[in-house]
Amino acid sequence: MSTRQSFMKDELKYPRVFALQKMIKEAYVNYNKFDEILGYVVSPCYLINEIISYDRDGISKKTYEVVFPRCVDGIYYDCIDREIIPEINIDNECTNKSIVDYITTDYDEAIKLRDEKIKEEVFNGINLFLPLEPIKTYNDRCTEYMEKIENYQQRINAAESIEQVKRKIKTPAK
Repeated sequence: MSTRQSFMKDELKYPRVFALQKMIKEAYVNYNKFDEILGYVVSPCYLINEIISYDRDGISKKTYEVVFPRCVDGIYYDCIDREIIPEINIDNECTNKSIVDYITTDYDEAIKLRDEKIKEEVFNGINLFLPLEPIKTYNDRCTEYMEKIENYQQRINAAESIEQVKRKIKTPAK
């Protein structure tokens, strides 16, 4: 890592939280392209913005703009060595943000949510059969996926210390 990158990362004061980062790859069905969700990993990330949206019935939904410090390569489950920091343009907008609907400072809570989302969205019986690799049984594919996801999760944990999330989010005085 260059000195400039290190200096910039040390200067960042964005709160750090855990969020679920999607592992995706492009897939095609009848010439229609879509992103196949292969899984999720829990990653520390920079919290850039919180957004509250209201629907016409007055029900609110909170989403969060975050920047994940590592890329997720969904095909090879590889950790990209390049560290990613928030890139803010002249309009004060983050250009490399991701939108998530859940953040936490509790790693174990995030792992539980990750496992639930994988069961709901990945092990739904459709996504598991789309890859071109040979598959013996549904359970074999589930086991293979969980092993790859756990392997990648360990690599993320080694690259991004979970202790960095411990600091509290500062809120302005009222």
